[in-house]
Amino acid sequence: MQRPLHNQPYRTYSKDTSTLRRRIERKIEDVLREDQFGFRRGKGTRDAIGMLRIISEQNLKIEAELCVCFIDWQKTFD
Repeated sequence: MQRPLHNQPYRTYSKDTSTLRRRIERKIEDVLREDQFGFRRGKGTRDAIGMLRIISEQNLKIEAELCVCFIDWQKTFD
């Protein structure tokens, strides 16, 4: 009887989790709105900053008031 490789269970686990992750990502993309950033593939902080800049420039053109609130969630999960 041949002994199993030490990393064989890891490979199986890794393959299963990556398949599951892809399935979850596809489902989430159907649910989340376009303005949801962070923890998404292709939607990073730079995209959010760009969106904020476009909105603020449009408000300046029409001379409308704009209120922005920044929340730092870093300490929330400590």
